[in-house]
Amino acid sequence: MCLVLFKLGVSIEVADAKGCTPVIIASQYGRTVLVGYLIGKGASLTMTDREGDTALHWAAFKGDCMSVYLLFDRISLMYYYYYLLLIAKFHYLYPAQNLHKTRFSTRYLSRSATC
Repeated sequence: MCLVLFKLGVSIEVADAKGCTPVIIASQYGRTVLVGYLIGKGASLTMTDREGDTALHWAAFKGDCMSVYLLFDRISLMYYYYYLLLIAKFHYLYPAQNLHKTRFSTRYLSRSATC
């Protein structure tokens, strides 16, 4: 059904009366394959419903481990790239200051990301 709607031009971020987007609804009903498809199509994972719950909250609440893994993996990767962008800006603005601390934190982050 989602494929047909997307082909007709419906936005991937459309929300219903409760504020639920397609990825939130897929998480609510445990549709792991659909969650993965929507993530691949670029669905926003930070959007919340009217209660303030994200797709990750719903997947964890429902006990859908695979959806939790997919959502958490994509969200952590998003924040990892954001952190690297901040490090790059820091080096551009302050090239000689705190260089040792920045190298340590980047090394620590790369180790923790591979776990």
